Amino acid sequence: MTNLTIVLDASGSLIENLLSVRMYIQGEFGEFLEDIAPILTQYLGESRPALTGIGVASLASPETLVEVEATAALK
Repeated sequence: MTNLTIVLDASGSLIENLLSVRMYIQGEFGEFLEDIAPILTQYLGESRPALTGIGVASLASPETLVEVEATAALK
């Protein structure tokens, strides 16, 4: 989520401008919801983009556990 904030800033946008967020989690998404929810609350604040959580068997590398994809409007 820190990286997402950096990318949004570099593109001239903000967390408040997020339209959708997709989180890919290695494993069953529901098993990690209690861990993910506070992080999302911390970063998203009052912003309420569409949020989709997807559990997957693997990502780009065995060390990659989470991948975030987002769409945001410009300021």
